[in-house]
Amino acid sequence: KDKKRWGYRNNQTFFNHFLPSFYNAFLTQSIPSAAEVEQYKNEFEVARLKELESLRSLEALELVSEDEARKHKKRIIDSKFVYAWRENMDFSRYAKARMVARGFQDFEEAIKEVPTCHRESILILLTIAVSHGWDIYNEDIKTAYLQGENYTRNMYVRPPKEVKLPKGKIWKVLKPLYGLKDAGRHWWTKLARTLFDMGLKQSKFDPCVFMRHENGILVGLVVIHVDDIFYTGTDAFCKKMHEKLEKAFKISHIEKNHFNYNGVEIHNCDGKATINQKKYITENMDIKLRSTSQSTEAERKKELQEILGKLLWVTRNTKIETLFTTVFLSQKVTDPSLHNLKESVKAAQYCFRNADTELLISKINLDKDLIVRVFCDASPYTHQIGSHIGYVACLSNTEKLTHAIPQAFISRKPKRKRRSSLHAELYAGLDGTAHGTRLQRMYSELLNKHVQLELITDSKSLFDNIKSAKAVKEMTVNMDIEPLREHFDNKDFILTWTEKDLQIADPLTKPSNKATKTTPLLLNLIVKNELPELRKSVSTGSSLPARICQTDVC
Repeated sequence: KDKKRWGYRNNQTFFNHFLPSFYNAFLTQSIPSAAEVEQYKNEFEVARLKELESLRSLEALELVSEDEARKHKKRIIDSKFVYAWRENMDFSRYAKARMVARGFQDFEEAIKEVPTCHRESILILLTIAVSHGWDIYNEDIKTAYLQGENYTRNMYVRPPKEVKLPKGKIWKVLKPLYGLKDAGRHWWTKLARTLFDMGLKQSKFDPCVFMRHENGILVGLVVIHVDDIFYTGTDAFCKKMHEKLEKAFKISHIEKNHFNYNGVEIHNCDGKATINQKKYITENMDIKLRSTSQSTEAERKKELQEILGKLLWVTRNTKIETLFTTVFLSQKVTDPSLHNLKESVKAAQYCFRNADTELLISKINLDKDLIVRVFCDASPYTHQIGSHIGYVACLSNTEKLTHAIPQAFISRKPKRKRRSSLHAELYAGLDGTAHGTRLQRMYSELLNKHVQLELITDSKSLFDNIKSAKAVKEMTVNMDIEPLREHFDNKDFILTWTEKDLQIADPLTKPSNKATKTTPLLLNLIVKNELPELRKSVSTGSSLPARICQTDVC
């Protein structure tokens, strides 16, 4: 019933077979079995009492009679305890219990949309913090939803089976209880209002990014991910930020420059920031093949789902060079072969052997002219792998293009088949330009200055057709190329052609054995923040006119 909510109406294979495996692979690492809960019942009993005390101290529930709920003609929904193992900073674990309402029993209409931050927003925060020499803070709000705005709907819940109430008594919800469909909305509304009261401005391009300028200069940046608040800025801004948050909410812990974000370790020191998943990879990616030629289709399917769930979490964050393999194999989940399983195990073993590899964010001069460079590439349709597009976005100074800070990596299959090479390259160019434009305008908004945009392709045909005013023979290409031509004519971006062996997006569109020359270039960008000199390149176009101000750009 959640297909429409998650937005995968056009990709049922992905939703039905792949998305659940991703969440299971990542989340079940900390969810104990029923037998484990019974084994450590004393620890989980303490966790339950702690959760009930938190509900009491925050005045989240009110004891009422069932007659009151019937009087208001309201449905009484059930609740339960959800258990998990959590990690301390020293990686020691402790028991956690959360009382959750069974929100699926609530059929009332309610506004429940809550924004989530874009993946590259964290990289933008790291880039700006490192370049300015600022500290990075992560504050985790304790029982965040319960500290949201007072619950406005009349909602009643029965207690979990572990909690005994007087006969005929139930709870009325006063605070947004976990599990209710609009609980996240109440939390987000209060957090956003708190940040607005501090004088912060919300980004037009990511609603989870807030900023503060003084005399036109950026002094503070905040990125929100559910109940995790990341911020950086001047010492005065960070001090004021902590004081305001501590006054408005109960903080569970605060971390400075070194923290774990959803299983990803981030470190900021010595003028650089690094991102790695060493702990997660060493614990989960030493995978051995279980299936044999005698295994059933269901057994192969289950094993591939488990491996792909872990691979996706790693390749989306740090092991970018294996991203194509993961995306390609995810299309085989419906009917996996033994060869597909072997390839997935091979990719996992590669990640395990290279667990120490880190994504580097080094310093860049934000006072000088900046340019967002998007390398886009595509592979034409074949019966073996279909058609794939990929692009890499990075930030550079215009005077030193060989030094670049990675900002985004995308590899995916187009929604429609692209049978010609030109059409596939065009689709990659459109997607890359759209993504690059958002990064460009976001940096322009944050730094209050103009940032250029460059589109780099290795397709001479695409390069020539964008410059040309002639109609393209392929009807679909002729229609789709017009937006790029219009932006090019308006000098919204610089168009550059380079040789195929210098296209760093090449490993995101084809198997590793066919991208042996370009994979080292991609790794250099990830590990060293280095780009090759684009020899024999041809470029044209120019940046946006200097007279355009921030408001016009946005």
